Formats: sequence, structure tokens, C-alpha cells
Amino acid sequence: MNFSELKSSLSDVKKIYLLEGEDAFFRTRGEEMIKKKFLSEPDFNLTNIDAGALKASVDELLNTVSMCPFMSDYRVITINEWYPTLTDFKNKQLSEFFNSEINGTIVIISNKSKCDALKKQKSVCVVDCKKGDIALISKYLQNECKKQNIIISRSTCELLAEFCQFDMNRISMEIAKLISYATGDFEITEKMVNELVAKETDYKVYEAVNFIAEKNYDKAYEVLKEMTDAGTGQMLLVSLYYHFRRLLHVSLSDKPNSELAQILGVKEYAIKKAKEQARAFSPKRLMRITQKLTEYDAGFKSGVISLDNATFNSVFTILTEK
Repeated sequence: MNFSELKSSLSDVKKIYLLEGEDAFFRTRGEEMIKKKFLSEPDFNLTNIDAGALKASVDELLNTVSMCPFMSDYRVITINEWYPTLTDFKNKQLSEFFNSEINGTIVIISNKSKCDALKKQKSVCVVDCKKGDIALISKYLQNECKKQNIIISRSTCELLAEFCQFDMNRISMEIAKLISYATGDFEITEKMVNELVAKETDYKVYEAVNFIAEKNYDKAYEVLKEMTDAGTGQMLLVSLYYHFRRLLHVSLSDKPNSELAQILGVKEYAIKKAKEQARAFSPKRLMRITQKLTEYDAGFKSGVISLDNATFNSVFTILTEK
């Protein structure tokens, strides 16, 4: 199930919840929601098990699940970053626990990466905690603002998400700051986001490329120079390369946004924005820029040119290549 479906699903308790995905914020929130719903007397009924110890032996888990809850319907066990193999499930006791009916113990496993062996166990309820899309992030932001009688528009939510590169941990911190700032104004505006929220490198690259698309080269140079002066040369070099590679891919492909998003490992929203930017460039121009960025990156990595020169040449290329 998607993370957004978890809360409503908790009316039907599951024995094992696998919170799986790259967004630590959603994994943490999911764990909190499950505990809030089912955990009583946490001093007696909550156990955190070190995944490292389980690599050597699952005895600690098996011993813990055999204990009865104290003054509660359930015990809760949490395990972070546990990736058992199919071989591990040849352990008869472990296999029996995973495949038996719920017996008063709920296990919450929080993993950043995929674990096929866990997902193949019938009793495991998988909660997808990938990075949120605009709809989910906007809903979260508007709910947070509503608690303080503050409004925030969908376009402002999108801007904040872009600035934070869809990182929910950062978004959650930034919205708390913005709510505090907006007290008395009753609305968080795009102007507040622009003034108070620092932009991630990838968004600054997106902003610079937008200026180039509009033929506003002075503004584009200002943004790129600011990033270079801030000592983020290598990060800028990488971001430029991946950004223009994405533009090249979307300009040459007739695949739907959903398929391109999967191929390139980004959100559909990022593909939509890339297609909008790519229209300002010919495929040949994008190809030439991407090829030169590849050369500069390889030259820096092999020691042929310095990072400063590689970064300068990259900036010069995207500003002058026709």
C-alpha cells in the first residue's frame, strides 16, 4: 500500500509492517502511527532490536515474540535496516512466526532499500515510503497549516517542495519555520518561501536553466556564479550533467511521463518540468551540451583538468552553446 493509505488501514491490524522506501520522514511517521494505534504501556511492551545482531542469529527476535504483552493487547517490536535472505527463512521457528496468525506481537521493520525475502512472506504488510508526490506533499503542508489557521496555496506547496527537492524531512522543518513566521498573516505565500527557504543545488540548476531558456543569460550567470563562489563546484558539475542528460532524454523520447520517471529514477512531476524546459532547446543543442559536460566531468575525475576549470568550462558551455 502507499503511505497515504496506512492510517485508514490500521482498523485491520497486521502482524508485520514493512515500511520500505527512501523517505525517512514517511518511515518514521508510519512507525509513529502504528505505535499510536496499537501500543500501550511502552515501557513494558516496546522492544527495539538491533538489525546487526539478527545477521548472526534471530534468537533475540524469537525470544521477544514469545513474550506476552503486559496490560495491553499487543507488544511492538521495531527493527531498522534488516534485510534477511530466503536462506534465513529456512529457520523453522522464524518461518512459523512469520506465517502464523497474529499472537499479540506486532513487528515494525523500517528499511530504506528493498528486501525481496521479506516481501515474499504472506504476513508482511508492505508500506511504500518512497518520496512523496506533489499531491501528498501538498496535503501534508495544508494540513499542518490548517492546524494553525493558516492557509497555503497549491502553487506555494509546489515551490516549497521543489526548493527542498521533495525531501520530507527538510520540508517538515521548513514548514514549521514558515508557520512561525506567518503567524498573524494567516497565509504562507510564494514570496515568503523565496525569502526564507534556501534552495537545494538541483533547484538552483533548474532555475538557471530556466533563465537560459528565456535567454536571460545575465540572470543565469548570476545563479551559477553564486553556486561556484559558494564552493559547491563538484556538486554543481554533477547537477548540471544530470539535469541536461534528463532534458536530452525527455526531448528524444515519446514514452509517457510515468515510464520516463521510472527509467530516470525521478518523480513524474520532474519529467513534466523537464519537458517544459526542453522545449526551449533543440535536441542537437542538448546533445552537444551533454557531451561536453561528460568530457569535463571525465577530465576532472582523471586529473586532466582541475575542478575549477571543469566547473568554469561547464558553465561557459551551457551559456554559449547554440
